[in-house]
Amino acid sequence: MTQDEYHELQSALASLYHVNSEFDANHPDGQWQLIGKLCQCLCYFIAQNDRIRIKSTSQFLRVRSNPRSNHYSVWTASTDLLKADSLKLMLDRMQDFEQNEAHRYDSSEQAMYHDLLLILQSCYEQKLTSGRSKSAKERGKDKNARKAAQFEVIPHDYDADIDAIELSEMLIWQRDSSRESFEKIPLDERQTRTVIGINNKQLSSAEKYDIRLVIKRTQAAHNHANLNEFMSDTSLRTMPIELAYKVCNQLLWFFNAGGRYQDAAAWLLLVICTGRLFEELIADLTSCEKTHRLMDRKSPRFDVIVTISPQASNALTQKFDMLQNGSNTLSLPLPDAIHQHIISQYKHINKNEMQAQIIELIGVLKIECNLPLLTENRLKNLLYKTLISQTADILLASVITGRNNKKMASSFYCSLPKQKILDNYLSAIKQISPALHQLLSVDMLDADEQSQTIGSYHVVTPQAVSKIMQALRENAIQLKQRYDNDHSNDSFIAYFNAYAAWLWQLSLLLTSVRPVIGSPGALSQYDLDLGLLRVSDKQQRSHGNARIVPLCPFLITQIKQYVAFLRHVKQSIGFRSSTLATAIDQILSGDRALLNTVDEHLHLSEIRPSAMQNIGIKDWSMPDNWARHFVRSYLAEKLDVSETLILAIYGHELAGQELLRTTSSLGLGSIKGVADAFEVMAKQLQLQGMVAYGN
Repeated sequence: MTQDEYHELQSALASLYHVNSEFDANHPDGQWQLIGKLCQCLCYFIAQNDRIRIKSTSQFLRVRSNPRSNHYSVWTASTDLLKADSLKLMLDRMQDFEQNEAHRYDSSEQAMYHDLLLILQSCYEQKLTSGRSKSAKERGKDKNARKAAQFEVIPHDYDADIDAIELSEMLIWQRDSSRESFEKIPLDERQTRTVIGINNKQLSSAEKYDIRLVIKRTQAAHNHANLNEFMSDTSLRTMPIELAYKVCNQLLWFFNAGGRYQDAAAWLLLVICTGRLFEELIADLTSCEKTHRLMDRKSPRFDVIVTISPQASNALTQKFDMLQNGSNTLSLPLPDAIHQHIISQYKHINKNEMQAQIIELIGVLKIECNLPLLTENRLKNLLYKTLISQTADILLASVITGRNNKKMASSFYCSLPKQKILDNYLSAIKQISPALHQLLSVDMLDADEQSQTIGSYHVVTPQAVSKIMQALRENAIQLKQRYDNDHSNDSFIAYFNAYAAWLWQLSLLLTSVRPVIGSPGALSQYDLDLGLLRVSDKQQRSHGNARIVPLCPFLITQIKQYVAFLRHVKQSIGFRSSTLATAIDQILSGDRALLNTVDEHLHLSEIRPSAMQNIGIKDWSMPDNWARHFVRSYLAEKLDVSETLILAIYGHELAGQELLRTTSSLGLGSIKGVADAFEVMAKQLQLQGMVAYGN
């Protein structure tokens, strides 16, 4: 209890000198009994590192025990109310008091009694789940079993209505026989970690390579980056847009006036227009080894570059030559006069001297514009901040400025219209400085370019998607007809695998789930009534960090029909193989993945991307995650789904902003709304369902 990290608790223990009665270990009075029970609660909270409850319990212990407190009566009443031999009896008495007696007190005292009730409830629940009643050996078994669990289960009584009185979150899994169940954590009991920090100077050489500290350092880096994104309006890294006009006008004056600071002013104006530092710009101009050059030496333009998927870009062209994105670059205009000045002198400048001149000019601007915190970094971030403020689109801002482009997973899947990028860039420059906007060498896009997009080389056109899904469906139907005629094992195997392959691709297309082994998951992860799927399709995302994606009515119908098909298979084919019948039982009970392939021995194995090579369609050359690339583009550009919802569905949110976290305002109602967009997409792509077996 006396560790430095629990400073609230230290203050509480130190304040017990207020207690005016002597402590008798054999016959403690009511005050010391209450103190003992609260300390017992604190023991459980410290074991669980429950910061919220440690703070509230310590505050109750420190403030209420003081006779000079305005609400000391709450303390004295509690000593009589909570006299009991067990924690369970204390909790029962407190709950009865809350229901029948608390309404007689004023609102402030009612809140204090309610806090005490929450303390007892939390302590009792933590005692049951991780208290001393279990031996270390039993706790070890539970822990191992939880790690080995294959699937996560949505409870049937989970309330998906975000307007419910008590919004709950499913964070803690508790082993219950052979299945998983959720334990609901009320909002006021959730733990929130806002800052992660590590002092590297205090680490020994051995500690620097400890895997646990490496993980924490990585978390700290992501946390720091995310805080910069969250607080762009208040961060010292960014300059208020209201002051940008003054700074740009001053820089233009220095540039037009010539003299000592002309070169430095030109480079700083280029920093504002591109969102890159001087060091990046000069390296781009002087290097001859780059595949994509940021600045064009011949015309006043710079390229915005989308980080495309690292997979082979020609994988789609062998069968479906219908790629939506023809390139991953777009040239945006720069101020013509400034560009000519830079190009005329960049070969002859000394990099270090110019950097020193830029720092000197920034020092002058600090005085002229009365901006003591002005830096080159703040000027660089100005374009990014302006784009965020007018579009609320981190992806678009990152593509134009290059910031976060390498670490943003969503950039691998994106498809952005060229006209949209140009319009937002011009609008942002005009908002920063109308005078700077007038200097841009604005060239309108060609008629062909106005309808073009840049981004991933795996985004196909809607027409290609319709053809792909139709080919998979027709292949399964033909194999079904062959199986209906001969009922041989070979025909059954071919039909079973083709049906699973079609439904797998359909599920990936209508959920955007990653094509990993066993995805989208088991039946226990589906709630077909609510239209939700809880999925964990990434190795780094363990069972405790799965995400929720919506299910559209069309996909729900096809899943139910496939479940009926499995029951038919068990009845008609199960007698040939007890292993097959057992495996189907496990699928129907939710203990193994829903979609599987069958081999010549009638053994089932979870479906995997490599299975698509053996489904019977010739020259299948689609990349594994083609559907995920297509869906992101279609939702954003065709159906106008917000970037926030797309990031949530794809699992690309910033850390701490995941669905139902205390720091996120995103609710299940918003996520479920995307199911309508998936349903519209299914209709626009003219997707057809499988013919029900027996029809």
